[in-house]
Amino acid sequence: MSNNSLDNPQGAGEGLLWKRIAAFLLVAVAVLVVLNDAYDIKNGWMHPEGVLWSAIYLSDSNYEKIGLFSFHPEEIIKIFWWEKHIDLGLIRLAVPIFQLIDAKFRVWLFQYIPPNPAVSLSWLFTLFFIPLLLFRFLRRHIKLGVIGSAVVTVSFLASPAPVGCTFQYYHPGKMLAVFFMLLILNITMMLDDLNVSQDGKHNKKFGVSILFGVTLFLALFADQLIYVVFLLLPILFPKLFYEQLISLTRKKFGTETIYNIWILYAFVVIGYILFFFYIIPQITEWAGYPYKSIYSEGEALGGKFPRININLLTLKFYTTIFVNMYWFVIGNIGLWKYLPLYVDGLLTFGWYNLIINYTSVLVFSLFNIGLLVFCFIIYRYFSKNRRIIIAIIALYATMGWISFIHSFADVYHPWGNYFYGSIFSVTFAILLATILASFARHKKIYVIIMIVILTSSFFTYSQAKEINQLWKYSRYVEIDDIDAVYRDIKKQWYDVKNGKALESHICEINPELRSYFKGFEGATHRSYAILSRRIAFDIDNIKKFNFAAFCSDLDIPKVASAKQETKKDYFISYGRLNYDVPSEFRKINLLSEQLKVSSSSETKQQAIDGKKEVFWHVKFPRQEKDVFIEFDMGQEMKVGMVRVYPREESVPQFWDGGGAFWAGSNDGQTWEAIAILYVVDVSKLNPDGEWVTFLLPNKTPKFRFYRLNIVDPYFLALAEIELFN
Repeated sequence: MSNNSLDNPQGAGEGLLWKRIAAFLLVAVAVLVVLNDAYDIKNGWMHPEGVLWSAIYLSDSNYEKIGLFSFHPEEIIKIFWWEKHIDLGLIRLAVPIFQLIDAKFRVWLFQYIPPNPAVSLSWLFTLFFIPLLLFRFLRRHIKLGVIGSAVVTVSFLASPAPVGCTFQYYHPGKMLAVFFMLLILNITMMLDDLNVSQDGKHNKKFGVSILFGVTLFLALFADQLIYVVFLLLPILFPKLFYEQLISLTRKKFGTETIYNIWILYAFVVIGYILFFFYIIPQITEWAGYPYKSIYSEGEALGGKFPRININLLTLKFYTTIFVNMYWFVIGNIGLWKYLPLYVDGLLTFGWYNLIINYTSVLVFSLFNIGLLVFCFIIYRYFSKNRRIIIAIIALYATMGWISFIHSFADVYHPWGNYFYGSIFSVTFAILLATILASFARHKKIYVIIMIVILTSSFFTYSQAKEINQLWKYSRYVEIDDIDAVYRDIKKQWYDVKNGKALESHICEINPELRSYFKGFEGATHRSYAILSRRIAFDIDNIKKFNFAAFCSDLDIPKVASAKQETKKDYFISYGRLNYDVPSEFRKINLLSEQLKVSSSSETKQQAIDGKKEVFWHVKFPRQEKDVFIEFDMGQEMKVGMVRVYPREESVPQFWDGGGAFWAGSNDGQTWEAIAILYVVDVSKLNPDGEWVTFLLPNKTPKFRFYRLNIVDPYFLALAEIELFN
């Protein structure tokens, strides 16, 4: 290929300025397009869990005020709150550290620009560091030309991984996994070059080896997806690992043995195990957030932790792996819309209507077979480039690992490739690059493949945006128009900048939420879901975490005093098990006509008929946001104790944590919260049922109407409820 060719994969003539300018412009345009779309409110969004994290990181120690507080030890230890309650001992410490910094960066930035739901420091990674590292790896290790590397990088930017990590403010763990994966690949490439070199640069080799070990160790604290690098590195750098393994078999031990890559592997694994099981748990306990590891408890967000000996024997497990593999591939080549996995499309898939489209399954199976055959033909008849065989093995190794770890959580949806399978987009880009590089000597085919990659990127990107919107609106079904909320926040920001006073309640956490925060300590995942629901779906709360910069350092500058909130916390009544009713309490006899319920699939009187074998059940599937049972006492009277009996043999249908509260009213319209009814751990209740008793505060005023309001989204039924005065 001459120096005047469009691109030179072999490196000759690479100094031509126009190639570098063209490559830069190509990637820069792609970055700007993604950045512009991410900033657009109709695409960008803040995941409900992101709202909750902001509440934790931006609130003061008493959960009374919101503000941009300075970094100090009391704030820094909040990362261990996340480790205990959200991470459940998976030791992804890089995630809460990044979240803490990012939450403060966002509200600091929102002093100068209007609040935007998706703005994040992660953009610096997804739109700069990650594309740069990928481009560098393709150029130097795959030996792809400048423009070819730019084309594949553009394809990567259009894939579900960068779109998923850029368009939403959510877990940075997947983004960090992609970043560390590419960083480790680049450092390993440097080690590979030094291993081939015979110039005796021992000091440089030692420094790069230490950098490799430290980076690999730190990467393990980002996300479990990154574990796959232990498998990918020997696949992508077979000569380096083989030669380093042979050197270990020799009986000559010198300084080079210390930075042998296999020895570094061993040091990293041993160090990580030490930190995982001993050092980090000790630090979190010292910080005031002791926890039991997920590996000892056997439960994680999204499902049970894998019991391999059981799950590997089920057809469902292998079906789920296939479903996830389908989404990873189809999502990255932009065909999910044309090859839907489910008969009734993307909007209605789920646990209850999984209707497989077997035509798509057949096409996908043939696609995989065709891909393998295609890569073999390229290797056999065109290039003899072993990297294409290596790349296809790396692709399926990555796909298998992602599918394996997520299949235990029943991931049946395209978000598996859209977000949770982010690292797949990296190995997919590497495969595209090796296919393109294999046609280095065939100019016309090389150009055609580049055009095909760029063209398919448009389809991939448009569909990735559509999946993003589907995920966005599915998370905010209880808010009619979340985009309108974001636009209203933006408008209010301009009002504040133009001199309009900010209402005081924006800088304060209301008493109900303060109680939920405090009650959450030591609670379960269901309590976390309740807390997230109460915060993220309250428009007023969403505003708090966008205007927090205007509430600096516990002062409330530029704030109107028209709306004041009381600082009194709600009373928390912890459920007592098998509690004998004190003699001074008298049971209140209730009739069915005194009851009003939010919904019912059984007759409402079964909640008060004294028969524990029957129960009151909400309509299923649940339609209402909050479930309630309302009592009309006929006259004002005081209720001092509430006793509830869960449904026998279906105790998990009861509420958990601070998932319910008791309220009173004299007109049946305006309600005053009296107490949060707190179940410490519903999983520990007797499966055959037992009374859970809640004592109410002595100074509670008399009300005519009372209501048990259940906000736990998992609640479905209870057998009996009794009131005492």
